[in-house]
Amino acid sequence: MKKRMIQCLLCISMTFLTAFSYGTEDTDDLKTSVIAGETSQTDEEQAFQNVLCSCVRVQGNNHYGSGSIYDFLDEDIIIVTNRHVLQYFDENSYVTFFDGRKVETEVLGNSESFDVGFLSVPIEKLPEEVLYEYKSVRTDISQYDKLTKNDFFFMVDMASDAANPQKYSGNVVEIRKYLSDYDAEMFYGDAYTKPGMSGCGLFDIYGNYIAMLSGGTQYLEVAAVPADVIAEEYEKIKK
Repeated sequence: MKKRMIQCLLCISMTFLTAFSYGTEDTDDLKTSVIAGETSQTDEEQAFQNVLCSCVRVQGNNHYGSGSIYDFLDEDIIIVTNRHVLQYFDENSYVTFFDGRKVETEVLGNSESFDVGFLSVPIEKLPEEVLYEYKSVRTDISQYDKLTKNDFFFMVDMASDAANPQKYSGNVVEIRKYLSDYDAEMFYGDAYTKPGMSGCGLFDIYGNYIAMLSGGTQYLEVAAVPADVIAEEYEKIKK
């Protein structure tokens, strides 16, 4: 009964998020302290600051969502977000980077099976000097299956106020849980979410990109696409 209730809530939340949102620093010392069991608020803040340069706000047709810089190609910056976010995109769509710079973008492609989509931003539209400030997410997908119940993660809400990003922390419940609303195994955790956060990254304490938010509930439940699934879908889109 509990499982059915959670699935229903996720379905409601998915509609809610869609309707309203469309929704570095060296980390060796940080990793050592975490392994030693010495995590602190300082560690969390450092990880938060480290990933800000990869976070973006996604805007399309008066709707907004979130995304992350996923890859740098020779001529394009690739942004990953939710497929349901991209349903609002048109020729006037753009992304806002962490430094406030707004750049027009276009849809590169959407996954056929998962709530994943990719945008392309031409590098030529950006001054060369700012390219050194932007970073792609760290996608060490081998870290994903090392997550365990109650492990810490955090999300960055830059969509609500791009000039004042906020960190929302959570804990892992299950790294793979079948959710019928997505017809897929999803990351499942507990954390507070807000409209506009659809597409934002989930990061572990080291700043590794572990998943992407797809939906949440008023009961602090979140569903996210695992990092390894995103990587597989990106390879399909690139082809």
